[in-house]
Amino acid sequence: MHFFLSQALLTVSIALAADIQVFSTGGNATSSLQYGLMFEEINQSGDGGLYAELIRNRAFQGVFDPEQPGVEPDLVGFDPVHSAILTLGHEDGLSLSKAIPNYLSVAAPHQEDLPVGFANTGPLLERPGKVSVWGYYETQGLGLIEYMLWCEDLGLEPIVVLWSGMNFVDGPLGPDELVFYVEDALNQLEFLTGSINTTYGELRASLGYPNPWNVKYVQIGNEDNLTGGLESYEGYRLQMFFEAIKAKYPTMTVLASTSEFTMNLTIPEVGGDVHRYTIPDGFVGREKFGFFDHIEHQTLVGEIACVFPNNPDGNPPSFEDYIDYPFWIGSVAEAVFLLGAERNSDRVIGVAYAPLMAHVANTQWAPTMLTFDADPSRTTLSTSYHTYKLLSSHMITETLPSVSDTDIDPLYYVTGLDSTKGSFLFKAAVYNSTGDVPITIAFEAVDEGASGQLTLLTSDDPMSSNTMGGNEVVVTTTKNLTAGPGGAFEFSLPNLSVAVFETDGRVH
Repeated sequence: MHFFLSQALLTVSIALAADIQVFSTGGNATSSLQYGLMFEEINQSGDGGLYAELIRNRAFQGVFDPEQPGVEPDLVGFDPVHSAILTLGHEDGLSLSKAIPNYLSVAAPHQEDLPVGFANTGPLLERPGKVSVWGYYETQGLGLIEYMLWCEDLGLEPIVVLWSGMNFVDGPLGPDELVFYVEDALNQLEFLTGSINTTYGELRASLGYPNPWNVKYVQIGNEDNLTGGLESYEGYRLQMFFEAIKAKYPTMTVLASTSEFTMNLTIPEVGGDVHRYTIPDGFVGREKFGFFDHIEHQTLVGEIACVFPNNPDGNPPSFEDYIDYPFWIGSVAEAVFLLGAERNSDRVIGVAYAPLMAHVANTQWAPTMLTFDADPSRTTLSTSYHTYKLLSSHMITETLPSVSDTDIDPLYYVTGLDSTKGSFLFKAAVYNSTGDVPITIAFEAVDEGASGQLTLLTSDDPMSSNTMGGNEVVVTTTKNLTAGPGGAFEFSLPNLSVAVFETDGRVH
């Protein structure tokens, strides 16, 4: 730990006072989404988490044995049914085996034999369940309809991710094989958005949901740049899905499962998806802060997280060795990257930490934003939760240009306007400075005497984490400020801090 801290201190920047002038026009309208949630069935975050299964085999659907993953659950027989008797034996009357005289061997169904399509949309008892890609059994009680209801209840914009024909074990499907799954994807979209006069819209209505949902975004696959899938993805798979979807749903935005940074994205209308798991320094610096300055395609940052402390080679280890919980210097570094995305939020659709949550009793991937067990009082909000909450609670609807007499390092920031309230915003993070950074900021449309509030997040230890059962390590401080001559506000931000300053209401 001391090595990692000293390594971080080698890159500190001198804390110079920053004098910032913010103009009232000349910016860009931002994405209406900006901050979101990335959810997948991992770490028992669905079954046993949001879909809170407190009783195993609650509908007598069978018991899954993780020691025998090839054997699917089946009904457990506790009592005889009627009086039927099954006798097992050789024709000569001898037992099948001296060791196991009453043993019947049957071929276990394989995972590939399970139904496809809408198997997880009907009544719970008719959903087959399956072994998840992370090795545990999921009931599919949290299915397509439940996901849409979740988005509806929380006012979220769904981004529906469709399977792209890439199997990480067997490789990609060929064009002829893929035709079926392209059609299946269209059927799924019709199920979600079609009128009751369509085949799958009628199916949705028969399940109790006559009103269609509105789907604006659809993504084709997940990380198709990995495990040998990029050539087929660029060659035909993305194109086949894109053409079919656009022909039937011309207003939908189609996203690739990777981005122009990692693939030859030749279709102008297709957006990209950036996934980034790295060390704190991997999110910080002029290049990282300006990561999205010159992107050509609309881009989603679908998965990001700081997963390991700074180290000499500049890269994290394999995911099996990632840290258990987010830590403060990593959360500040993530904030720097997020602010860089906000500066370009006319092209960056939104960002999300990943994975979202983990049950401590069965975790396949850490760190996560939330950690939980069966006791709700022990749910743990990570250091990254606090930075995301602060930044996402103060939305910029229009970025505003600014000038400063200092470089961006160690102070990283974005300035803008919230047109819904008429307030001006300054969102910032300080990473590896030699001391506090004094700031004077003046908004062109703000006069002397105007007021605002500064919210500041800090922690005593760069490596501190919020752990289950531990103390809160993030300190939140708020301070009311009044503009002085020239409408300027003055305050200081300490090293390794994240802050938001927002003026009160419509100021002049």
